[in-house]
Amino acid sequence: MTLPFIIATGDPAGIGPEISVQAAVDVGAPAVLVGDAEWLTRRLREVGVEPSEWESGELTGIGVVHAATWSDSLLRDHAPSAAGGQAQLAALDRAIDIVASGAGAALVTAPTSKEAIT
Repeated sequence: MTLPFIIATGDPAGIGPEISVQAAVDVGAPAVLVGDAEWLTRRLREVGVEPSEWESGELTGIGVVHAATWSDSLLRDHAPSAAGGQAQLAALDRAIDIVASGAGAALVTAPTSKEAIT
């Protein structure tokens, strides 16, 4: 069984989510995006990829795992914020848990805002 790469999508107010989606599409290996599952699913579909909801086990494409909901204002403002810091830490914590449990091959992190993490 090939374990997927687990991608923590970084700061939703920055480029992390977009880079995460593009990396998962470009890599061609199984990958799981951890962040706002609804946003990630919508974006993957926009680039022609049908994602799978994933918790553990075998995966052949791209899966999504929900860790935090990204508000429209958080995505629109493009500025470090406490809400962005909480969202990126939630995604990172969930991604770490997945890899530590043995369900992921490796942890990949998208750009984060250290300023937003309080």
